Amino acid sequence: MVNVDAMFDANSRTRSAGVITRDAGEGCIEANHGFLVHVVDATMTEAYALKTGLQLAEHIGSNSFI
Repeated sequence: MVNVDAMFDANSRTRSAGVITRDAGEGCIEANHGFLVHVVDATMTEAYALKTGLQLAEHIGSNSFI
């Protein structure tokens, strides 16, 4: 399972994304978090989080998606 989340604050222009991959027993396999510098709105922040999640899933060898 891959969980992604993003945060965008228009007032402070703060944005970040986080991703975690879990096994069937809900144990953490790998995680990633970062502040986003070149993202300009909330929609792009969420899209970046999803892209990062897919890259992380590929990195750990996951090839089954629902």
